[in-house]
Amino acid sequence: YSRDMIVRGTNKFKPQPEEEIDTMQVVHEGIYRTPDYVLEVTDDMRTYGSVLDMIQGRIPGVQVSGNSVLIRGPSTFIGSNEPLYLIDNIPVDVSAVQTMNPMDVERIEVLKGPSAAIYGARGANGVIAIFTIRGRFMIKGILKFDMLGYHRPREFYSPKYGTRFDDLVEDYRTTLYWDPDIRTDSTGLAKISFYCSDISSTFHLVVEGISTEGKIGSNEKIIQIQ
Repeated sequence: YSRDMIVRGTNKFKPQPEEEIDTMQVVHEGIYRTPDYVLEVTDDMRTYGSVLDMIQGRIPGVQVSGNSVLIRGPSTFIGSNEPLYLIDNIPVDVSAVQTMNPMDVERIEVLKGPSAAIYGARGANGVIAIFTIRGRFMIKGILKFDMLGYHRPREFYSPKYGTRFDDLVEDYRTTLYWDPDIRTDSTGLAKISFYCSDISSTFHLVVEGISTEGKIGSNEKIIQIQ
């Protein structure tokens, strides 16, 4: 038994003429446009005990006193003057900044006034955005993962016995059949066929699927091949 798969389609992409690129710059951007100040972290800065120590005296208009940071400029007159902290665009409190490893920091960006308006009331006292190397910051309750792209499905290999050969290689397959897309008919039945191998043994049949209502089901059976 064999099945031919034909996929028809049109190419919607037109080839563009090649362009030569002399230099290319890759920038890790935030969700805002342009920060008011960017501190590029060097290797000697990463030897400091904390990220707040790295900021002290290096960013104009930013004052660090112990575990508190004050960004000079427009601020709220009621409540805390603490800025909004972001690590890889994730809002965190100052304790997360204090405990992070300075070796992981790539750069620090500061926003204040109109630049921080995108964050609303949370950014009224300014924003300190910390970006880690390769965005490897993790906080409890958030899982980061890289999603793979689409790939072309492969058709399961099965022998083609339609043509007779004088010298046939013996078939020692242990997996006889696999199909991820079996459709049942209006009565709920589906018919499949496959060639057995030359091994007389017991095989494990597993069927798993999902109904049109979204219900999942599975069944298993042992078959004996003589």
